[in-house]
Amino acid sequence: MRIINVKLGERSYRIIIGHRIISYVECHLQKLKFTQLQAVVLTNRSILSAHRDYISQGFKGVKNCHFIVLPATERTKSWEVLLRITRKIFSIENKGDIFLVAFGGGVIGDITGFCAAIYKRGIPYIQIPTTLLGMVDSGIGGKTAIDLEFGKNLMGAFYQPRLVFVDLKFLETLPLKEIKNGISEIVKYGIIIEREIFDLLEKRTSEILKFKPRQWFSLVTKCAKIKAEIVEKDELDNKGLRAILNFGHTIGHAVESAMDYVDISHGQAVALGMVTESILAEKFNMLSSSALARILNLIISLDILPRSKALPSSSKIISRLKYDKKARLGKLKFVLPVKIGKVKIVDAPSQKIIRESLQEAIRLCTR
Repeated sequence: MRIINVKLGERSYRIIIGHRIISYVECHLQKLKFTQLQAVVLTNRSILSAHRDYISQGFKGVKNCHFIVLPATERTKSWEVLLRITRKIFSIENKGDIFLVAFGGGVIGDITGFCAAIYKRGIPYIQIPTTLLGMVDSGIGGKTAIDLEFGKNLMGAFYQPRLVFVDLKFLETLPLKEIKNGISEIVKYGIIIEREIFDLLEKRTSEILKFKPRQWFSLVTKCAKIKAEIVEKDELDNKGLRAILNFGHTIGHAVESAMDYVDISHGQAVALGMVTESILAEKFNMLSSSALARILNLIISLDILPRSKALPSSSKIISRLKYDKKARLGKLKFVLPVKIGKVKIVDAPSQKIIRESLQEAIRLCTR
């Protein structure tokens, strides 16, 4: 088991990583003085069906444990669902104070955290991610949000969890497509800051999709540590450091929005975004052709790109960029690699160059 401390003063918390460690939840809840509260667990039907008995072991010591079951789709991140959740937790809270538990992937984590941030001006919550993507990225750092019709994560808040509990056991039932979603984010870390991760992925490309839960321990720990260190230095994403985590996401979020979050996963969209933004970097002589070839080869070999037949036109994708939440005064920034393990934040290039790069990326999805 590994413990990573996220040092944020009064908002500090621990990330606990291990395999089959659910019995340790209770002792951490005791340290947080949560055992006298009611736990309200937000999850989806398939996760609850597969893991209800197991997760319940971790909450035997709390006053009561309630489950709120939500649809397993990006459209769950909406005002309508948020209001439905708040009505339910209000009725539960009449029986005693509560804390929320995000038990699921990125969608569950985002809406649970946002609900915790705004309900009664803030109530405590913890993250128990069940997806690889949640374990290495979205479950850490306190970015919470819901989507609006114009784009992804446009309504949100920075609100840190009180604990992130990563139990690799949940990967036992994770579908391959969800493993690939997480791998996209791991590739991101390898390109933006940790070349060692990139090299490892290159060496073990043929094995990694077949990893057993325990085999993920080292990679998950490395990524969680990187994310924690970045969040410590730039919690509110206003110093220019945390922004490097947006590599692949500027284009990726536009792709998801253009497709109404249907027939594409977050990991696929981010993979397409990383390819597009790497091609952009090479066009601006920021990235060598050899480094670009390595990036493209790894992403293609890992089979994490979407299928081109399902993709909208490049023009439709680009039209969604103006709604990107990271734009300031109408100006959009891009995170572009300068070498494997290092990126640079630049002003958005012309739409013509973006379109050309995106079209080249889409052609790579025809395999």
